[in-house]
Amino acid sequence: MATYYVRKTGSDSNAGTTKAAAWLTITKAANTVAAGDVVYVGAGVYPEMVTLITSGSSGFPIKWYADIDGSQTDDAGQVIITAYGAFDAAPVRAACLDPAQKIYNEWRLFTFDGGSSGTIYNNSVGNANYEGWVFEDCVILGGSDDGDHPLYLNLNVVTAPVGTGLRATRCTFFGQVYILYDENAVAAVNLDWVFDNCR
Repeated sequence: MATYYVRKTGSDSNAGTTKAAAWLTITKAANTVAAGDVVYVGAGVYPEMVTLITSGSSGFPIKWYADIDGSQTDDAGQVIITAYGAFDAAPVRAACLDPAQKIYNEWRLFTFDGGSSGTIYNNSVGNANYEGWVFEDCVILGGSDDGDHPLYLNLNVVTAPVGTGLRATRCTFFGQVYILYDENAVAAVNLDWVFDNCR
């Protein structure tokens, strides 16, 4: 298990293992982490679509922290992942975050900003049950059009999670949460999702 750092002053050619040798992009972290790893992201705007390629596991989730108080990166302030390329323009990315069917990933204190398809959008086709997913104290903004959703989850051919399903706690969603269950679904399952103290 390792701890990694992302900062606006970093470089993706760095080791990422200290705040002085931080990476520049969250995507670099997503392409590197393994189960049980922790990532601290310093303040700033990150124009990316982060596509996960690794799952955590039960007891060893991958933990992502927006370091808003600067205690880990020395960069205090809001951490925004954005699908926009420029202010007051159409989004240039489909989403901010693509779960990509991975499980056991936890996100805390992030602001996710827009996307042409959805802000957090399962762009990958396959079996996605979001087991062990956690969003805590996050702000999730809808996309640029009325039909763009802050949370757009395609369940496809889904199975029930072995452990807990998705948990969203104290999050603010701007727009409607959209759960697409009827695409290639073959049976009803208990997803065990909880939205607690969200608005």
